[in-house]
Parts: sequence; structure tokens; C-alpha cells
Amino acid sequence: MFPGRHRGARETVAVALGITAAIGVVEVIGALVSNSLSLLGDAAHNFIDTTALGIALASLSMLARAPSRRQTFGYQRAEVLGAWANGIVLLLAAGFIAIRAFERLLRPEPVQGPVMLGIAVLGLAVNGVALAFLRSFRMSSIGARGAFLHVLSDTVTSAGVIVAGVLVWRFDVPLADPAIAIVIVAFVVRGAIGLLRDSGRILLEAAPKDLDEGKIRRLLTDEPAVRGVHDLHVWSLTSGVNALTAHVAVGTMPLAEAVALKERLKAKLEGAGAGHVVLEVDMPATFEGQTT
Repeated sequence: MFPGRHRGARETVAVALGITAAIGVVEVIGALVSNSLSLLGDAAHNFIDTTALGIALASLSMLARAPSRRQTFGYQRAEVLGAWANGIVLLLAAGFIAIRAFERLLRPEPVQGPVMLGIAVLGLAVNGVALAFLRSFRMSSIGARGAFLHVLSDTVTSAGVIVAGVLVWRFDVPLADPAIAIVIVAFVVRGAIGLLRDSGRILLEAAPKDLDEGKIRRLLTDEPAVRGVHDLHVWSLTSGVNALTAHVAVGTMPLAEAVALKERLKAKLEGAGAGHVVLEVDMPATFEGQTT
């Protein structure tokens, strides 16, 4: 299903992966030279994000695989698993930065502001380039969104390190380094929680936000011939790909009319964004073994 749906997203995530890995190496060197905690945290964040972007790229690539006898829906959930893993990785990165920041608040250490500032400016510029590649695809899937959030968080952390570098270098405020690191943590945690919440809803097969069970039931019962709806299930295979199954109860009617009703209802549901729809029309004769 939809094998080429995320081809462009895969290419842009691959570019962002290369950029993030390169700037991570530069930031590690800069952090060791300058003794900057916020820059070291940003470097660690970059390397964790490199892994996360690799996960996103792998999961998006799996979508190109065709359905099989064992995977009848294909690998639509692969990107959701990747997005969920990305959320966990973001929280781990936040935890690492937070621990180091509080340690540095209790025991301040000297930091070389000019080196820290220069590397942070370079990181901001490079992450800006990566964001430009990912921006147009950030809403195409939850996997692409996860990749975008990682690079966005890197960009914000680089901006924070620049602020800390200015304060340390020009105003002799060494505590600015761990303080900015804590602000970085708050930003990262916020993005991670949102990503875990949205990917978790899909993995738990919750109804999509824009396609809840009540809305679907109303669409079906608005049809005069429909007397009731039961066994209604609506869920997402992955972001933007929904599925729905339901039984609709009707009165006795000719088979051709029941078939026409079924197709009409399916068209209404698909028009509302239900996607893959499977309907059964139940008539009194159903109990004698006849179902449409």
C-alpha cells in the first residue's frame, strides 16, 4: 500500500542524517577544547539524533516493501515504531543533559567562551540547512515529523549555546552554560512527549483525532435506511492512513439496493478520510446466513 508515498521524505532524512553526523563530530571536538557543558550536551544530542534519524530513515525505507502473506498491510507501522523509538531517545538525551547541568550548577567549571561560541554558530548554520531540507516533509508522516523534531531541537540547542557563549565570554557568567542546558532539556522533553503521545495512539489503535467513533457513527446513521451500527472500529495503520470496519443494520430490501447502499456508505466514509473501509450490511435475512 502506497509504496512510494514517502520517497521524497526518505531522501531528505538521508541528507539531514549526513549533516547531523558531521556537525556532531565538530561539536565533540569543540566541547573538549572549550570545556563547555552546553556544547557537550548539544554534541551528545547531535549523536543521539544521528541514531534517531537513522531509525527514521530505516523505518521510512521499509514502507517501500510490498505487502506479503504474513504482512498483509505491508510495513506501514514501521515508521510509527521508529517515531516511538525517537521519542524515547529524545527523553534519554534530555536526561543526560539535565544530570550534567545540575552537576555543573553545583560545581561551576571554567569555560572557553570564544571556542564555544564559534562552534555553536557553526552548528546553528548547519542545522538550519538540515531543517530547510526537512521542512516541506515534516507533516507527510509521523516518521518525517520525528526527524524534523530532532533537527529542530538541535537548532534550538545551538541557539541556546550561542546565548550561553556570549554570557560566558563577554559577561563572565559561567553558570549561564548549565542554565542554558536546562532550558534545552525543557524544549527536548516537550517535543518528545508529543511524539510519544501521537505514535502511542497509533500503536494502541486509538481512533484518529480527526476521525472519532462518534463522527463515523453519525455519518452512517444519517442514511435513512440505516437502523443501527455495531462492531464499529476505526484506527490508523500509520499517520494519514486510516482503516475502518463496521456492521450496519437495515431493514429487508432487495440485494441490489443493499449493495448500492453499501457502496454509498463506503464513499461517504472514504470522503471523510476513513481510508481503507470494510462494511457489512446486516438485514433480517442475515440471521439465516445471508450477509451483504
